[in-house]
Amino acid sequence: MQREMKPETYASAQHKRLRGTVAHAKRAVLMSLLCTAAFQAETARAEGHVEVVIRETTRPPQGDKIRIDVTFLNTGDEPVFLHKPSTPFGRTDDALSGDQFVVTDESGNRIPYTGSSAGYWGPPRLSHFVKIMPGESTHKEVDLGASYEFRKAGDFKVRFTADLGQQPDPDYSTPEERDAFVSSAQQGVVSNEIVVHISQIRDTAERSTNADEGKCDAAQIARLDEALPVAHDKATRAYAFLVTDSYPFSIIGGEMVYRYVPKRRFERWFGAPPASSPLPHDFAAWDASDSGEVKNTIGHLAGRLSLVSGSVITPRCGCEGFSPEAMARAEDHNPYVVRFCPAFSPYPSTAPGLAVPA
Repeated sequence: MQREMKPETYASAQHKRLRGTVAHAKRAVLMSLLCTAAFQAETARAEGHVEVVIRETTRPPQGDKIRIDVTFLNTGDEPVFLHKPSTPFGRTDDALSGDQFVVTDESGNRIPYTGSSAGYWGPPRLSHFVKIMPGESTHKEVDLGASYEFRKAGDFKVRFTADLGQQPDPDYSTPEERDAFVSSAQQGVVSNEIVVHISQIRDTAERSTNADEGKCDAAQIARLDEALPVAHDKATRAYAFLVTDSYPFSIIGGEMVYRYVPKRRFERWFGAPPASSPLPHDFAAWDASDSGEVKNTIGHLAGRLSLVSGSVITPRCGCEGFSPEAMARAEDHNPYVVRFCPAFSPYPSTAPGLAVPA
């Protein structure tokens, strides 16, 4: 016989069932949150992360060489790809491939960089990167004395900095290269800071490269003579693109009015100008802006390659100490001297890999 449940007992049972349902829901929500947190934590860990440590080497002093060891350590769970031109790996000797250190004297003044640039490598490819597996490290020894203008002896603070945001160009990389590359959320890295003491200063005259070195032979000159008109044509067309397609003007009310027209080619290389960016009719502000600098640089380049007035470029051949991928390089302290590397010669003057896609 079914026992009749008293009203208070029935209410108590309902309350217990309700408490059980609420508890179950709370456990489900808690479990969901824990799983989500665990997944997010695992996702956060499942990426490469590079740390950089610099130190003076233990090798005996050699003249005015200032030897620094730069060590890159992957502390993450995915491979890290270091862009060679943006790190010391852009060269095969102990010189630098760019202003990658912050060096200051005892008064806090920054020491000028007088070394070479990384050179032109063409569109980034997978071969332009150094791969570091999780838990592994790689290092490079460099000579600061060859690249920074130390004018007096003393103590100097040194730290290394690098941009890590580069990746293979999707327009010029194969599917296999793109699949093998692992992007990193880390966009830059800064090392520890050390103090180095310098007692011997390198003569400035010794630091400068002799512009007469590396003269090109007849075959190389012929190759450059073939490339020069093509380079001039490309620079001229690039300048025309800026003044007609990116910054066209109209006559409104008798006045010349400029406007910016977004173009993939422009924004791919230089980014989109902010809405507050000045336009060419405001000449002083425009000339000092990033957009004005782009236009002026390309315009000046076209002029310096001009075949009518005569190119001011002084070609030299050979890039000793540079990575095989580098095609050409220039130096700030030798204006208009362009050094063409061995990798330049195999390219036809109309190589599609060197063109800017539409």
